[in-house]
Amino acid sequence: AIARDLLVAERLRRQAAVRARLDRANEEGDLPEGADSVLLTEYVMAVLHGMAVQALSGANRAALTAVAGLGVS
Repeated sequence: AIARDLLVAERLRRQAAVRARLDRANEEGDLPEGADSVLLTEYVMAVLHGMAVQALSGANRAALTAVAGLGVS
């Protein structure tokens, strides 16, 4: 249970950091008007988790970099 609690805490910490950054981007006008930073955070976290699974199962760096590039275009 201790390991699980640590993993949950780390996930929540990272999620909060992504959310804070997207909130700031929204405030600074770097996101389209009406962008939902909560929904965008969920999307980013889902992509990151998916990339982690892909990496653990042998995806190469080029494939992971290409996926990451979609998220910032």
